[in-house]
Amino acid sequence: MAYVKWFMPLHNPIPELSMYQISRSTHNQCRHASIIPVGQIECLVHLISKFGREINQMWSADDVLELCKTFYIDPYVRHLDFLLFHYLVS
Repeated sequence: MAYVKWFMPLHNPIPELSMYQISRSTHNQCRHASIIPVGQIECLVHLISKFGREINQMWSADDVLELCKTFYIDPYVRHLDFLLFHYLVS
């Protein structure tokens, strides 16, 4: 079993970056989360924090996933991700 915190569905990629922007899935300001069988996990993705012009100095590797509100999905970590996000999703 795996504890999964959900994100919003993908929309169009950001043209300048060729990356998808995502944010947490919430309801009444509470995170959507589930416990699912590990076999239902399709793939893992690498998230890049969207930090604007400056990086928040309060963020650390331990808490950035909770403190940052918006992320980019990095399609360049694995060649399969690149193919999926550039050719299959488009």
